Amino acid sequence: SGSALLIDAGAATIENSVFARNQNGSSIESRGGSLQIVNSVLYFNSSAASSIAGEAEVSFSNVQGGAAGEGNVDFN
Repeated sequence: SGSALLIDAGAATIENSVFARNQNGSSIESRGGSLQIVNSVLYFNSSAASSIAGEAEVSFSNVQGGAAGEGNVDFN
């Protein structure tokens, strides 16, 4: 897929993390299971794809292109 992180099953929480300057694909791709992203930054990734591919619960994070959820921003 080319993503920096691929979640294929199970449950994962990404907290207080930075995903930046990834080259191929979305920064994070969720194909199954559940994914929570909290208080993290996903920015300056070169792909035309979104920062997050698939379903994720995102909160209090800075996501390039924006993300639905409480406290999220799109601020460079």
